[in-house]
Amino acid sequence: MLSRLVRALGSIIVNVLSTIISKSIADKDNIKNEKQKKIQSDYKEKGKKLTDAYESLVSAINLYPIESPNDIMEIIELAPNFRLLNYKSVLKTLDIKTEFYKKEMESYCLDYERKSDIEDEIYNIKLIKGKIEENKNNYFRAKKAYSSFEILYKNIFCIYASQDVRNRLVEFKVNISNTFIAGLSVNNFDDSTKNIIEVSKRELIDAIRDDLGNN
Repeated sequence: MLSRLVRALGSIIVNVLSTIISKSIADKDNIKNEKQKKIQSDYKEKGKKLTDAYESLVSAINLYPIESPNDIMEIIELAPNFRLLNYKSVLKTLDIKTEFYKKEMESYCLDYERKSDIEDEIYNIKLIKGKIEENKNNYFRAKKAYSSFEILYKNIFCIYASQDVRNRLVEFKVNISNTFIAGLSVNNFDDSTKNIIEVSKRELIDAIRDDLGNN
């Protein structure tokens, strides 16, 4: 009788221990699964936030002109110097040059060759003014879009963007500053493999693609 009681009690203890162990294992599995779900959720959220930030950034950098007014004015004689975003003074100087040429055209002592050169110069200035106006509008549209990117996504960019993307963005911004503030040439605005703005833009976008591919 006592031995049966001992066996029954032992069986109960084993069952209780088995239940406790099974529950402990199940609880650990549930905690592990919840952590895994949280990691996956955070990973997806990071990817979405980063994608949104990068889309805003790419939209902004694509608006920047790929040439400076100095590059545009290479085809005219004694062109004014563009720097520090002095669009207004450059356009004003081009107007003065046009008026000067028109007055020179009124001279009776002009030979045919000089008259033809002046007509070409006036025509070129007219074309250039239109390109510079477009350049100005695109620059300030891009600057506004970039400011919006910083307002909306600067913190996300700082937290999640790869170091390569950050480095490429710095290079792009330096080239924009050199072109539109310092007034330096983009080297060759007709050749996308040599144009410093196009090259740095392409490298930045490639770095963004790589970063998104790794997320």
